[in-house]
Amino acid sequence: MPSNALMMIHNPWGYCEGDSEDMQKTAESLDRIRESCAGIYELRTGIPHDEILAMMKAETWMNGHEAKAKGFVDEVSGEVHDKVSDAYMAGVRDERKRLQELDELMSSEREEIITRAKYETFATASAIAVDLVKSMKDSRKRLSDMKFDSWECRDVSAKMPSRDEVESGVKMMNRMRGYA
Repeated sequence: MPSNALMMIHNPWGYCEGDSEDMQKTAESLDRIRESCAGIYELRTGIPHDEILAMMKAETWMNGHEAKAKGFVDEVSGEVHDKVSDAYMAGVRDERKRLQELDELMSSEREEIITRAKYETFATASAIAVDLVKSMKDSRKRLSDMKFDSWECRDVSAKMPSRDEVESGVKMMNRMRGYA
């Protein structure tokens, strides 16, 4: 039972409509129910039957600690609010850790994969490992292609091409390779 909860034991209640015989039957039923409840409480707590009946008649209220001391409950837990708050904060910590792990993997080649994991799929760093390896393979291929292109240009005459010519050539090669 949570420590901040309350438990109340009381005599059974009921409503009746009818003549005196109906009223008598209802009263007898309520007495039987009271005895049954008192018997259950007595077995559970070890409190004598007469004392249980007196507690029920008085409508006895108990917090978690009082209920445990009398044997009505086995265990007193923290306040419900604390458990919810603790669970929420644990979730916040887990999400922050997930985002930090993804941020540690960030690079321009991986940005799309990481952003999708952070905000769309909510995947962890380990869950997107295959996609990251594929992106590394693609970036190595691009680097290899650039090295090949630069090797092919080694016999260029002393006159250097203009920046616009270089950019135009790079764009053309990237289009041919399907990069752009």
